Amino acid sequence: MTQIRKPEDCVRCGKCLTHCPTYRFFLREDFSPRGRNVLLSQGLAGEGLAYCLLCGRCERVCPLRVSFPKGYLQSLVKGKGQNSFLPALKDLLFWKDFSQKSPAFFLHEGVFSSKEGEFYLYLSCGLKHLYPKALVNFSALLKKEGLKVHVLQANCCGILYLSLKDFGRLKEFAQNNLLAFSEEKPILTFCATCLWMFREVYPLISEDFRSLAERTYFVLDFLVSNFKVKAEIEGFGKVLFHKPCHLVGEGLVNIDLTLSNLGLNNRIKDFCCGSGKVDLRLKGFQREYRRAWLRELSIIDVLATACTGCFYNFSSLLKAPPLVKHWLEVINLKQHG
Repeated sequence: MTQIRKPEDCVRCGKCLTHCPTYRFFLREDFSPRGRNVLLSQGLAGEGLAYCLLCGRCERVCPLRVSFPKGYLQSLVKGKGQNSFLPALKDLLFWKDFSQKSPAFFLHEGVFSSKEGEFYLYLSCGLKHLYPKALVNFSALLKKEGLKVHVLQANCCGILYLSLKDFGRLKEFAQNNLLAFSEEKPILTFCATCLWMFREVYPLISEDFRSLAERTYFVLDFLVSNFKVKAEIEGFGKVLFHKPCHLVGEGLVNIDLTLSNLGLNNRIKDFCCGSGKVDLRLKGFQREYRRAWLRELSIIDVLATACTGCFYNFSSLLKAPPLVKHWLEVINLKQHG
């Protein structure tokens, strides 16, 4: 199992406080990472535990690299969890075959294959239902490069069941994905949270997921690293690129280098959307939290993000303008030279 700093290793220095979205919002110690570490280490209940957004910002600034989210998730995953009150959620999200939902498969014959390809493409719920145009743009580049992608009807990453603490269902989803992506080749995802689930959460379940985690990549990082693409943005007005929390975690992706190579680093804003956690949405937290990021969006035509949860939050809590897009709906990728 992954070795994680224990909550009792926290020295309560307070460097995490100004980086924690919920502490900055509530200004309560039990909503801070160090406060949560005290509660968790002593086996105490507290409202602040459930309000952790799992963004990982505390770990990135902690001198000892203590991560409350990882410690909390590890303690939960090892436990029995609870039964979800939405047992048919998978069917609601994946009620259509992807080829029936988007024209992308029919644009470039030979690009997508259900049996073979140089790498896997992970069909997240966002890519299927919220921003399929991102895949259309991606497929045009693949066509130009003569690449074939192995596309499977894989499960949801399980983030919704993680937030509902239904760990039996989460483990089922993870195991099915492990079986689906059994060949040792790269897995590309368009969603920051799916990347985080594969790379950070699945290994908490079992070391059997270590290989799967290590070969999962964010699509843009993979393209820049392997195909030396450059970016062009035309016809969208003033675009602000939002950097999701789960693209910033240590060991996940070198997204700052990727954005710098594409010349986009001066267009990026790093702020939390308020999390896609279902239990917090039921409590109305995201709607309350929106005032924390509304100031970032003045005089913006398009807000581009790279996470399904962020996309959904912004889309449901904003009135256009700005329009909400996925990064790869806005960026036109071309090869250098």
